[in-house]
Amino acid sequence: MLETAEKFFWPCDEGKGWEACRQFCHEDATFTTDADTLKHLDKLDDYVEWMKEAHNMLSDVSFEIKGLAADTTRNVVLLYAVIKGQIALGNDPQPIQTDYVYSMSFEDGKIKHITKIWYFNV
Repeated sequence: MLETAEKFFWPCDEGKGWEACRQFCHEDATFTTDADTLKHLDKLDDYVEWMKEAHNMLSDVSFEIKGLAADTTRNVVLLYAVIKGQIALGNDPQPIQTDYVYSMSFEDGKIKHITKIWYFNV
């Protein structure tokens, strides 16, 4: 599960899109979050495509995995990461740095659901 979670993370967060991520997930995988900017999304493929679009307003972006843990009894992986970069929402790019956690539920070796634990309101 740890290997699959990390293999999913990089193309997802680097904005590579669903085609680069789908091999690690169930086709009907779901997504939830409390972040206002993403509350309207409930399918994982839609979230992954949102990440791809988000890269259109980012520059000098980088990601760092700060922690990765597996609960094999419950088939859950927690991946703690940080994004850093510049966000262009006006004339002047603004620095961005935010922490977030993916809680990834697995079934049959693939991601079935992700909850993004992230407080980010733009």
